[in-house]
Amino acid sequence: MAEMVSVIVPVYNSEKYLDACVESLLNQVYTNFEVILVNDGSTDKSEEICDKWKKRDDRIRCISIMNGGPSNAKNAGIELAKGEYIVFCDSDDMVSASYLNDMMCNTEGMDLVVTGYNIQFVRTGEKIINLPQKEKKYTQDERIDAVNEMGNGGIINVDVGKRYKKSLLEENKITFDLRLPTGEDLKFNCEYISVCNSIMLIRKSSYEYFRRDIGSQVSSYKPNQWEISCKCLECVEKLSACISIEGKENMFLPAFYLDYLLVCINNLYRPECMLDRSEKKCEIKKVFKAARNKMDLLEAIPNKSYVQKIFIFFAKINSAELAWMSYSLLFWGRYKFENSYLKIRKKII
Repeated sequence: MAEMVSVIVPVYNSEKYLDACVESLLNQVYTNFEVILVNDGSTDKSEEICDKWKKRDDRIRCISIMNGGPSNAKNAGIELAKGEYIVFCDSDDMVSASYLNDMMCNTEGMDLVVTGYNIQFVRTGEKIINLPQKEKKYTQDERIDAVNEMGNGGIINVDVGKRYKKSLLEENKITFDLRLPTGEDLKFNCEYISVCNSIMLIRKSSYEYFRRDIGSQVSSYKPNQWEISCKCLECVEKLSACISIEGKENMFLPAFYLDYLLVCINNLYRPECMLDRSEKKCEIKKVFKAARNKMDLLEAIPNKSYVQKIFIFFAKINSAELAWMSYSLLFWGRYKFENSYLKIRKKII
């Protein structure tokens, strides 16, 4: 008999999108699954929608908890799960009919199965397809190769498009960190990969992640972004130390350093950021100091974008004043001429 999969869906104020999400999950080719809808203290009609689906289909299970954030909701779902395997889906996203089958077909014995995901930009209509660079099974000694082949598109940063063993989560007491407002998926994945004996990468993408960019965690200013980036980098460093093997190239660690330092710069120029010139320059100096400490790794990254090259240049010359002026001009243009920026960005993507 096919093994059971528990699909955990944290739900918070998703009344506009929840029906489409649940319908896509119930339309799976793979049939032995349950869907656990965890209503995280929604204040709209999400709870009513969850109850409606529970009455309509016995594969749906629902619980309501006090609002505690997506990590808390996912942890609650894991505790309730009856399946041997855990899969996640966000309540405002959708999946194709093959979502579960892609991760369950010919993957027996694999501790972790990783597929891709599609990013749909709602405002502009463009689409990015993130896929592992290879399709292959990896042993415990080859985990560094598997992580390298996940690429720099953010696959390791998200919990969707992945199949986890519930027993492995329980045995190693791996849960989502409630202290992290963002980056909790990355930490979860790093801790899980560190205890895996086998990983399978599949070059298929059946998950549709919608970027609406309206008050989302990924697009809003975070006053503690530096601390968040440091914690995320600490997780990646721990994973690197755990799975690195002499003679095998580590390509993901330098990329993470660059990405998370750049996020700190971008964060300073979000429209909601109220820091003054002096405060922004202090933050820039802090980021540049960290970059210079890793400069050998950063410069060795192949195929850097122009944005990454600009950052490395400013960090090397260590001029917070010049960087502040240049970034202020760049981001002013980005927000002042947003429509033109989005058109150019769509062509590039």
